[in-house]
Amino acid sequence: MTDFFQVELGTLGQYVASLRQAQQQLAALPSLLSGNDTMLGNDRLNDAANEFQGCWEYGAKQLGEAVSETTGVVRDVQTAYASTDGAVRAAVSSLQQPLGVIGQAAGQLNHSGGV
Repeated sequence: MTDFFQVELGTLGQYVASLRQAQQQLAALPSLLSGNDTMLGNDRLNDAANEFQGCWEYGAKQLGEAVSETTGVVRDVQTAYASTDGAVRAAVSSLQQPLGVIGQAAGQLNHSGGV
């Protein structure tokens, strides 16, 4: 049952790093495209190249925004899982001593014939 709830925090961290890299690359695209000359020949060809460049810049901007949102959400999920993992670890750690005392008491009862 617990197999469904396993999360690899390191993998989430790598995913966030990959998303950040993609975000940076997408952010750089408009500046790369804006320097390109769309004067390729006749007016019709130039207009088509200019329209393509505008659509490409718009698409790159939209992708960048989506990647930015996804990066934030995945980073928040990673933080939440890491915090939950730490809280569970602390709770289990705090129970080890009381459980050890109970185990010793049960062992003594078994040896003395009390159970």
